[in-house]
Amino acid sequence: MQKNYKDIIQVSDTTYILDILIDIQDDEATYTYRTRNSVNQYIDIEFYKYQPSKFSKEFYWSICLYVNKRSKGYEYKKQTGKAGIESLLVAKEILKYHINLIKEVYYDYDNTIYIWADDIRRFNAYKRGLIDLEFVEGNYKGRCLYKKIASVKRNG
Repeated sequence: MQKNYKDIIQVSDTTYILDILIDIQDDEATYTYRTRNSVNQYIDIEFYKYQPSKFSKEFYWSICLYVNKRSKGYEYKKQTGKAGIESLLVAKEILKYHINLIKEVYYDYDNTIYIWADDIRRFNAYKRGLIDLEFVEGNYKGRCLYKKIASVKRNG
């Protein structure tokens, strides 16, 4: 099942229109967010949801971020962004947006978001930039940052 819709986010005094594509297949899902920065490059973030086992009450989320001109997708260890800080701030706002979605839609599951980086320079930039969102350093299939979002019991 695929859904496509739009929303907006605010970063400082700039508003960005998000194109959101949700693709849900059985127990897996992909949430793709796309917008453009001030130099007209695409900022794409994909969140991949999967369960460690069919009987688990936990979801793992991995993230892929890429910024480039022609929507080529992710390019390993390639520096493609021209408005780096702006793109990272927009990506962080999209991450907050998605964390709120997880809390609303997947509240009855424990959720863990994992972020990896191509190199130590990017890893350290992500680590500094995500400290206020309570991401911590760990090792799951390599050095990563992660955030746990505990399930919430709702009345009613």
